[in-house]
Amino acid sequence: MLFVHKSYIVRVLSFVPVAIVLGIVALLYHSYVVGYCGGLLRDGDAPAFFVALELLVFHLLFAPFIVAYYRVVTTHPGSVPEGWRAAHAVAEAGPRARTCTTCSVVKPDRCHHCSICGACVLKMDHHCPWVANCVGYRNHKFFLQFVAYGALCCAWICLMQAREIAGVFGGTRSAINKLLDVSSILAFILAVSFALSLLCFTALHTYLILKARTTLEMSFSSGVNPYDLGARRNWEQVMGVEVWRWFVPVAAAGVVGDVV
Repeated sequence: MLFVHKSYIVRVLSFVPVAIVLGIVALLYHSYVVGYCGGLLRDGDAPAFFVALELLVFHLLFAPFIVAYYRVVTTHPGSVPEGWRAAHAVAEAGPRARTCTTCSVVKPDRCHHCSICGACVLKMDHHCPWVANCVGYRNHKFFLQFVAYGALCCAWICLMQAREIAGVFGGTRSAINKLLDVSSILAFILAVSFALSLLCFTALHTYLILKARTTLEMSFSSGVNPYDLGARRNWEQVMGVEVWRWFVPVAAAGVVGDVV
């Protein structure tokens, strides 16, 4: 959403963290696909069939990761519909009606104003600079898929390169280029770091979705979550009712519940 921000400076700066993410992705992709898998084929260290199978599995994880990242960056998280039951909401809630003085709108439950994006976001979870967008009602699913597939990609790289890295430290590898060894180790360290951090993010957001919470709703003053529909329906509210869509970065269909 920052890419369409009113401020030109904000629009330009929002590209910086996205460029950093894409740079790291390109580094890890090149190191694994060209450096590691290409090296196996060049040196004849593994049958071509197994290398092709290894690459197939990796790209089955990498493709939805990239698509999910594109979708979470470019999908608007959701805004208050123009004229949304404003009079009705004020009549029901009276002075307790939640209004945003900046946007001049009556806010539905779970809607919050993002000072960075300068807009009210439906079912706002958090603002993430790495996607230059807020995570909210319409792109929460893509965010979860982004971190989940990112964790799986990094874990796969770690698993496949572990033997090679062990060989570097153990001195069992043939003396290739020391620079290649250094780059392989750095890429491996990056993959391990991101695998662990993204796995934590995946676990956290999966838990929050199953509990019908957001990072802004870690607790409720009454001690009772009024939005909890049960784990299954909470999950379907974000991911959709069709199981195959849970794994594919396409819009959720048949979403349970109404956010406004």
